[in-house]
Amino acid sequence: MRAEVMPGNCETREQQGFDLRRGIALHFLDLIGSESEFQCLQHFQFPSYRRRCWTVTEMAGTLGIFGLCLLFAGVQMTSGMTVTIPNQVYKVARGDKAVIPCVFTPSTTITSISWTADPDNKDDPEINVAGYFSGGNKIAIYKKYKGRANIVLDLVKGTANLELLSVTNTDTRDYECKVQDPEDEEGRLSDKANLMVLVAPSQPKCDIFGKTEYFENIQLRCLSEEGMPSPVYKWQSYSVNNAPRPLPPKTTEQSGVLSLLNISMDTSGYYICTSTNEIKSATCNVTLRVDPPYMNLASTGGIIGGDVAVALVVGIIICCFYSRQKA
Repeated sequence: MRAEVMPGNCETREQQGFDLRRGIALHFLDLIGSESEFQCLQHFQFPSYRRRCWTVTEMAGTLGIFGLCLLFAGVQMTSGMTVTIPNQVYKVARGDKAVIPCVFTPSTTITSISWTADPDNKDDPEINVAGYFSGGNKIAIYKKYKGRANIVLDLVKGTANLELLSVTNTDTRDYECKVQDPEDEEGRLSDKANLMVLVAPSQPKCDIFGKTEYFENIQLRCLSEEGMPSPVYKWQSYSVNNAPRPLPPKTTEQSGVLSLLNISMDTSGYYICTSTNEIKSATCNVTLRVDPPYMNLASTGGIIGGDVAVALVVGIIICCFYSRQKA
């Protein structure tokens, strides 16, 4: 089917089409403020400029192309500053170097970039760690972090990574990266992440609580004073011949406490506790010896001993009495 040509004198229509295209282009430039945005137009196929007249369909297509370019330019214009820390949690072993990355949209109007830390008490002001200031084009490290904090900055690539050397337990907290850009008030200008300093479990201490006698209930306790995240405890049992065996029936195990009920000679043996977190593990052990109830044996012995003593006293009195009679 033949395309419908715009009515009227052909030269007039050509001039009208040119004026329309020129008007759209000037308005488009006024909106986006840069001729570079017209690069998007080169990716589209325009109707032939050698033709003196454009069809209605071709003119509509041209308007559509300008509309698409305007849409793309609008998206670019409204995309403001974005500050992102890739992960929510960063884990590092105590004594090592921690690196928390911060990625932002590059901009020539950035005035400052700062790293802060949450205080121990939520009602206290945030803790200043380090900052970059465009005025002096320098990085400042605040007093508390002097000598062990730094910002690795690349304004072109849009990165401001925080480095902390020789981290300790007290460095476990939330950290925030903030970018100040007076030309951008609508973007996402900050982001947060948690730094978790991991500590291997300290050597646990194993203890026995309760009387280690037949039919008694006792506890074996295992505790590491240090460990981040908190250690998980696991008890293992070995016979007196050092052979592994399951824990006795009705045994309960919780948070490093092993409860042994109604113990007997069969409960005797070696018990090993392992304290573990994602860094490493440590162990301690106890030797359990279950004996007959000493108090009962002592009571029986006391009764027998008392009877013997009474008999001896009576015997001595009788002997003395008969000795006097003979005298």
